[in-house]
Amino acid sequence: MIVEFEDPHLEALYWVAGTPHPRMCAELVRAYRKVVGLLYEVTDDRELRAFKSLRLEQVKGTRKLSLRLRGDDRLIVHFRTDTQGRVVVVIEVVDCH
Repeated sequence: MIVEFEDPHLEALYWVAGTPHPRMCAELVRAYRKVVGLLYEVTDDRELRAFKSLRLEQVKGTRKLSLRLRGDDRLIVHFRTDTQGRVVVVIEVVDCH
């Protein structure tokens, strides 16, 4: 699947090893990298829904979908179709308390 990032800091957090993030602990960064890596591996959102542990679900408000990272931490994404196929856009990481 094609992955795009709305936030350049989140893109750097995935691609550059050792990139610190002021609001994320090391465990959350590892979970984030694991889930984003999985987004690159799957071919469409149906495959992503097969991973029950990610709990892909719709979120109220303007946000489209969330993927569980760990505990109450969620990765907010949305899907769109491009000429090259399905694209997932990584929006933000939030703590859903």
